[in-house]
Amino acid sequence: MVIRGLTDCGFFKEAIDYCHIMQIEDVRTDNLTFAFVIKSCGVIEYAEKVFEEIPVRDLVSWNSMIIGYVSVGLGRRSLLCFREVQEFGIKLDRNLQWDFVVSSNAITLINLLPFCGELGVVLMGKSIHGYAITKGFFPNLVSETALIDIYGDCGKLKLAEHVFHQITGASFVSSNTMIAVYVQNGWNGEALELFHGLWKENMEPDSIPIASIIPAFAESALLMEGKQIHAYITKLELGSNNFISNSLIYMYAKFGVFHTSRDLFDHMLHKDVVSWSTIIMENAIHGFGKISTKLFSKMMEKGMEPKASTFVSLLSSCSNAGMIDEGWQYFNSTKWDYGIDPRI
Repeated sequence: MVIRGLTDCGFFKEAIDYCHIMQIEDVRTDNLTFAFVIKSCGVIEYAEKVFEEIPVRDLVSWNSMIIGYVSVGLGRRSLLCFREVQEFGIKLDRNLQWDFVVSSNAITLINLLPFCGELGVVLMGKSIHGYAITKGFFPNLVSETALIDIYGDCGKLKLAEHVFHQITGASFVSSNTMIAVYVQNGWNGEALELFHGLWKENMEPDSIPIASIIPAFAESALLMEGKQIHAYITKLELGSNNFISNSLIYMYAKFGVFHTSRDLFDHMLHKDVVSWSTIIMENAIHGFGKISTKLFSKMMEKGMEPKASTFVSLLSSCSNAGMIDEGWQYFNSTKWDYGIDPRI
C-alpha cells in the first residue's frame, strides 16, 4: 500500500528506495511488487539495484526487467537479460497459471524481437525463434508477425517467408508486414503478387498495405497500376494520410509526372519533413536545382528539421545546376548547423 501510494503521487525514486529498505530489513519484496514499481516508475538504475537484491527471481520480475530495458531503449541489455533466462532457467512459482506463463513469455519475446532487427543480430533473433518453438508459444500471430519484421530488417527474406507461410490462416496484419518487408528489401514483384492476392481473397487493403505497396509500383515502372491505386485511395478518402500522400508524391516523381506530384504536395494539409524532402529530391533528380533550393528555404521557414537525405538532394541539385557556391554553403551547413556528417 505504501509503495502504491508513493508511485501514485509521482514519488518514483522513493518507491524504489522503499523496496530497497524492505530488503535491507529482511522484508522480502515479492516479484509482483517489483513489477508494479518498474511499470510505474521506469527508472532503470534503481530498478537494477532492486532486481539484483531479489532473493528468488521469477518470470514476472525477469519480464519486468526486460521490458524496463526495452522501454528506455536499451536493446542490448534486454537481449542479454533474456539470454540469462535461457542459460540459467527460471523456477516458476507453482501458483502461476500456465496460460499466464505462456502469455508473459510471449510478451517478453514480442518486446525483444524489434531490437534484434534494429541491432541486426539475426542469430539472437533465430535463438528467440527457436526458444519460442520449443516452449510451444506458436501459433501466436503477434509473435510470428514480429519475427517476419525482424528477419526483414536483417535482410533474411527466405526466413521471413518461411514464418509467413507457417502462419495458419495468414491475417491482414501478417500480410501487410510481409508486403512491407518485400518492398523494404527491393522484392517488388513478390510484394505486388501478395498485394494482388489480397484482392483475390476479397480482403480490401486499407491504408497500411497501400502505403507500403506504392513504392513497388514506382520501382517497377507500373504507372497505370499506380494510377489505379491512386483512384482507389481517392475513393476511400485516404488522401489525408501523410504516409500515403508521401508515397504517391514519390511514385509520380519517379515516373516524371511533375504536375501530379507537385499538385499532391501543394494540397497536403500537414506537410512533414518527408513530404518536403521528397519534393526536393524530385526536382534534384530532374535537374531543377533552383526550385529545389527555393523549396528548401520554404521548408526552413516552416521550422522543419532537414534529414541527411534532404541535403543529399540539395547537393545533387547544386551540382547538376552548376551552383558551386550554394553547394559549398549547404555542405558546410550540413555539419556545422545540423550535426550531420556530410560523408555519410
